[in-house]
Amino acid sequence: MTDQLLMTQAALIYGAAPDLDFAALRAALNHALASSGSPALEDSPMSSDQFALFRNARVHVSIALHRTPLPARGLQHALAAAATRSKRCDFERILDQSHAHVIVSVGDGPTPLPLEPVTAAPAAIKLALLHKAITLIHDRAPADALHMCTNDLFHSAAEIEGAAAQAIAPALVMHPLAADEPSRAIRLCNSEHLIGSVLEIHEIPNRVPVSMQLTLANTLVTQHMSGALPLDDGDRLEDAVGMGLTVHRARPTAQAPSGRIVVTFDSEAPQRAPRWDSAAFHPHRGYSALSSAIAPAAETDEWTPDSASGYGARIAASAENRSSNWMIWVGIGLFLWIGLPLLDIPQKIIHATFSDQLVGPGIGETGNNRP
Repeated sequence: MTDQLLMTQAALIYGAAPDLDFAALRAALNHALASSGSPALEDSPMSSDQFALFRNARVHVSIALHRTPLPARGLQHALAAAATRSKRCDFERILDQSHAHVIVSVGDGPTPLPLEPVTAAPAAIKLALLHKAITLIHDRAPADALHMCTNDLFHSAAEIEGAAAQAIAPALVMHPLAADEPSRAIRLCNSEHLIGSVLEIHEIPNRVPVSMQLTLANTLVTQHMSGALPLDDGDRLEDAVGMGLTVHRARPTAQAPSGRIVVTFDSEAPQRAPRWDSAAFHPHRGYSALSSAIAPAAETDEWTPDSASGYGARIAASAENRSSNWMIWVGIGLFLWIGLPLLDIPQKIIHATFSDQLVGPGIGETGNNRP
C-alpha cells in the first residue's frame, strides 16, 4: 500500500539474448521526456555493451542485459497470483525455456547508489519512464513475457503491446488484493500512485471472472487518469433498467491513508464491509535486493511542468463535449458477460464527462492531484 516501497523495476524475459541499441533507446526516451519539458537523460561512463545507465540530476534509468535465465527466487508469489493465472499464459514454461532477460530499473538521483541524499522524483514520472523503457525495448526486441516488481505479477507479450499506447498502463502498476470470503471485493494496491486514492470494487457478482474484474478496474483508473471520469462521491453509472455501479469516497484507513474510492455493484443483498486478507500486498523487493544507506528525501513535484493539457484542463475541456460511450471498452467483456452493458448512461444520473480514447497522462502528468 502507500507505506510500502514503490518498486520501479521490471524484467523482460527472452528465449535468446536480444540485440539492444542503447543509443537509440536513450534517444527515444529523451524524445518522450522532451514532450513534457523534463530534463534530458545523458549516458553514463558506467555504460557498456551489456549495461546502460541513463541519467540526469533527478532520476536515472538502467538497462541490464543478462545472458542467463531470470532467477526464480522470489517469483513464486507472482506465478501463483490469481491475476497472473487469469491471463491463460504458461509463464512457468516461458521461464523454463528462457536463456536471457533484461532488467529495467528507474530510480531517484543520477546513480543507483548515491553518495549523498537525493530528492525523490514524483512516482508518476518514475512509473512513466519505466513503462516507456519497457515498451521501447519490447518494440525493438519482443520479449516472451514481463515480470513487474511494482505489482509483482507476470504479463504476456500481448499485454506489453496493448499497453504501448498509454503513458502509464494501470495493469502494469496495480496489484488486486481479494477480500476474504464470503465477500466479493478487490482492492487495487498501488492505485493511489495513479489516482490519488486506493480504488476498491465491492459486491462483485459471483459469475464475474478475475480477468473481467481487472478489465473493469483498469478501465476505471485509465479513464480517471485521462480526465474522462471524475469518480466523485455519489456518482452512479447505470443502464436503462437501473442496474449499475455506485461511487463513493470512503474514509482513510491504515492501509489507505490517502483515502479510498469505492465502486459498488448493485446488489439485492444487504451490503457488508469486506474483510481483507491480513497478508497485505508487499511489492517484489527487486532482483538484487540492494539497499542504500541513504534514504531519499520527501517526494516533490517541482519537476512536473505546468501544462494546459493536464488533468484539470482535460476535465474542463471535455465537459463541453460530453459523450456516454466510455464503457464500450468493458462492455464487450465484463458487462456483456454478466448482462450489465452500461452503455447508455443518462446524463441526469452522472454528471461526468467521457472520452472516446482510452489513454493515460503524459510523462510528468498525473491524475492524483485531486483533493
